[in-house]
Amino acid sequence: VLWMDALRHKTMPLAPEVKDSAWCANEVDRFILARIESAGLKPSADAEARTFIRRATFDLTGLPPTLEEVEVQMRSLGRLPE
Repeated sequence: VLWMDALRHKTMPLAPEVKDSAWCANEVDRFILARIESAGLKPSADAEARTFIRRATFDLTGLPPTLEEVEVQMRSLGRLPE
């Protein structure tokens, strides 16, 4: 019966081996990096803090952040003096 399959104990898959393990912050990153490497690509560099805040705000609200919102977030990240 199909519903019984949902009750069976599932095991976590082993994280794949990757070339640049220093890039990985956690086990999920190893799966992402393995896929990137299998396509012959390299991960891009981390975004600058303001860019990250802008992207996150667009993703969460669909709108750009105001200058005040960016400043608040930059202060909370320790990127601007109080």
